[in-house]
Amino acid sequence: MSKFRLHSLILSGGFVLVSGAAYGQNWRDICPPPPMTPPFSNDYLQQQIRNELMAASLGISGTANYGEGCPGASAVNLPVAGRIGFAIGGTGSVQTTFDDGMNLTWGWGDGFSGVGGRMGYATIQEDDDSSLFGENGFSTSFTGLSDTYFFGRTINGNVQVDLRVDLVADSARMDWTLRNIDVASHEVGLRFGQHVALLPSGGPSVGTPYGASGLGATYVTTPGRKPLRVEERFTRALDPSTYPTEISFGHTQSEAYGLRIANDRTDATFDPANPNDGQTSTSAVVLGQHLFLLGGLATDSPDDFPDFIFFEPKSDVAFNDSTSYIQSWAPALVQPGGSRQIKSFYRSTWSEAIYAKPFSVAIDSPKVINVSSTDPSAFAQNPFTIRVWVDNNRGFSSVDKELPLQDVQVRLRLPDGMTAINGSVKSINRIEARDMGFVDFIVQADDTAAGVLPYTVEVQPTPGPVRIVPASLNVIAQPRLSLTAGANLIAAPWRFNDPTWEAILGLLPDADFTSFIWNPESKGYNVSTNAERGKGHFIIAKNSSQLSLGGSPLAPNDAIGNSDGSGGAPLVVLKPGWNLIGNPYNAAFQIGQITGATGADPTNAYTFTELVQLGAISGSLAFWDPSRQTYDFIQKASDRMEPQRGYWVYVFIGQDVVLRFPPIFENFFRSADVKPWIQSDKQWRLQIAARGARTADVTNYVGTTTSAAAAKSLRVYEPPIAPIPGAVSLAVTQEVDGTMSRLSQALSEKAGNKEFRVKVDAESAGPITLTWPNLSTIPKNVRVKLVDVATNETRDLRKLSGYTFEAQEGTTREFKIQVEQGGVSRPVIGAVVASNTGRAGGADAAVRLSYTLSVDATTTVRILSQQGREVMTLARGRADRAGQNEIVWNLRDQANRAVAPGAYRAEIVVEGADGERSRKIAPIVVTR
Repeated sequence: MSKFRLHSLILSGGFVLVSGAAYGQNWRDICPPPPMTPPFSNDYLQQQIRNELMAASLGISGTANYGEGCPGASAVNLPVAGRIGFAIGGTGSVQTTFDDGMNLTWGWGDGFSGVGGRMGYATIQEDDDSSLFGENGFSTSFTGLSDTYFFGRTINGNVQVDLRVDLVADSARMDWTLRNIDVASHEVGLRFGQHVALLPSGGPSVGTPYGASGLGATYVTTPGRKPLRVEERFTRALDPSTYPTEISFGHTQSEAYGLRIANDRTDATFDPANPNDGQTSTSAVVLGQHLFLLGGLATDSPDDFPDFIFFEPKSDVAFNDSTSYIQSWAPALVQPGGSRQIKSFYRSTWSEAIYAKPFSVAIDSPKVINVSSTDPSAFAQNPFTIRVWVDNNRGFSSVDKELPLQDVQVRLRLPDGMTAINGSVKSINRIEARDMGFVDFIVQADDTAAGVLPYTVEVQPTPGPVRIVPASLNVIAQPRLSLTAGANLIAAPWRFNDPTWEAILGLLPDADFTSFIWNPESKGYNVSTNAERGKGHFIIAKNSSQLSLGGSPLAPNDAIGNSDGSGGAPLVVLKPGWNLIGNPYNAAFQIGQITGATGADPTNAYTFTELVQLGAISGSLAFWDPSRQTYDFIQKASDRMEPQRGYWVYVFIGQDVVLRFPPIFENFFRSADVKPWIQSDKQWRLQIAARGARTADVTNYVGTTTSAAAAKSLRVYEPPIAPIPGAVSLAVTQEVDGTMSRLSQALSEKAGNKEFRVKVDAESAGPITLTWPNLSTIPKNVRVKLVDVATNETRDLRKLSGYTFEAQEGTTREFKIQVEQGGVSRPVIGAVVASNTGRAGGADAAVRLSYTLSVDATTTVRILSQQGREVMTLARGRADRAGQNEIVWNLRDQANRAVAPGAYRAEIVVEGADGERSRKIAPIVVTR
């Protein structure tokens, strides 16, 4: 597909004036200039670029004129130099025409931009002063022939400011270079803010006053939080754990199209091959009303943002229709002649994307697949379209070095329950440099699909690397249930006329299934006869089955909240100790949106994160994976409680805790990265899995993190063992706040040597195998050994793939995991000394081999004949420590026969933690 490319007119001084085709309704239609007055001054110049999905503009010089009544009581003349605006391209999302050509910044124009005054601007911080970007004019400005970008250069005090803005798929990528041109060092920083005002192309009629038709970004969301409704300031240094990785400004919940800003690197805004080329983390971001954050629109030449909200750092004043934001990158020291680079991404709210070189991929799919409002047993949108865009920019698009992408293979890998009915592999014949192409997959969901279902898109062009983009669909559950033979931990969000399990499942109790519910007061399981909404239940099924639920199920009628924050499911009361809860809705929601109160402090309400920080409840929720017959966990505020799934939660205090499950605030619902763990030298975790004949417990970790606070927040408690034959449970035992606790994840904040105690419980007799599947991902200088306390055997985990032992029914086996950390160095074998022991020629005759090692290593010792034939293996893969070691040869061969007198050789081979080996040979003479 061909991309619309702007034509440029080069004017004096290198400035560029851009013009283009019609772009939908814009602010000039709503707020025209005074009568007999042109919309722009004669010296008005600007840069503007756009593709099908995104557009950006930069004012260079001149003013934009607006008549009285809009935006102010009197006519205004707004300077545009340095002002920055964004809009959606002419196509936008394939799911709707609502965002086609949508203006994202107040003042965006049709082919020309009216972004001026305090609508969208940046300031440069230099030591204690600040100045407006562009106020001193631009020495250079142009639209490049390579890629799809524009460039502007200006001077602010002692700082030369270069701004390059690229369009990459559905994003605008701003690249700031702040160069110190003084002979002294200076603290240099950046602030950028915009008035987000979402004007659809089919917006209000000409002359409609701004704010009268809900043009603002009224649905503002960030991961792990309920929609943001009041002014608020986020400061990374004060609370990094709750700092928003990104913020989405949507029109409404059902039409959540709009602008998404990034505050941290994400999978989309990070390129492993170019680690310095991704999003630069902000130091602060503030949300509020335009007038108080950015200032009056007509204010000329602002030096800095007013940046004022009531009751800092969080206000109690609503955004209304004038939502604005400011991003800050705190000043940092820049040496004379040195520079600082800041990169940031501004993108659509609907995409899943990767913007790395040499080409970008953006996925456009429905975010929510909802059930019909009239029939909960049918989806409202089925089949649906998943569109995959491929953008040949920033790699093969340099002038005179253009390369097209040919035979672009796009493969869609869907989860169970979904089918691409027009094929899962498609191709784009050719995408020219600086162009975009797309393919559409028509996807059908079956009745069993439910929850947040992950899928991937794989793009393989010629030339270029294979790009795999992860994405997900939030599928609202129908009243159907998949049972696996064995244990199933479920929840029933439906309202039933007959709530008995026999009626709901259509199965016979005892003959086909047994059901249990946890009694937190007696701390044991009771037989469950009825489904209870908001609680988890174990269903032990004799056979696997796909069930349409009986009992006349009706969809929950409280899943959608009210604009005043009311609504939602009935409260749930948790007792001290373990509790089984369940998602009360047929839709997933983020656990960070849960709120509650404690009996210890009944006068205050707290968020889920605050309840965890107070030590009231566990920070992780455990669920049962029926396909693997083992527990798994969710614990990030942005993790979701899935529909029809039960979860364990632990109450630490000796008082009840009351929880309120929020209404469904998911973006695009009908009427919302703790960052992902990355293994490194500073933080790593080793997975320990236990597998029996029938079940497994595989989600257990030990390791090191960066601080005591991180170790506490990442602590995961091991729930009670499942009530089924053959159940296996592995737990790390550790003292927490004076109490010995069973953990699934135990991380230490201290580097160096450490020891973790592990217990494996077995309900039935039989072999159990321990494995460590991610061992290759931990640092090379970390050595891990497993000690079986029962047998006192020690194993170096790097030399074994697993360890199997025979468990007795109803018993516990204890192990120690010893972690030793040090520099990676090549092992060196010191002098080898062979000395006789016992009586020469006697039955107890033997040779003792003594040797020293420079580092801890794994040792293999063999006795060889003079011809090099193996006579006896004394040790294989033995874990030896640095220093003196010894081993004894009883002068016998592999068949336990006494060897003949003569000359032999002792071979010692050692392997260090990094895999490097050393070998040494020592002579031995046997006399009889």
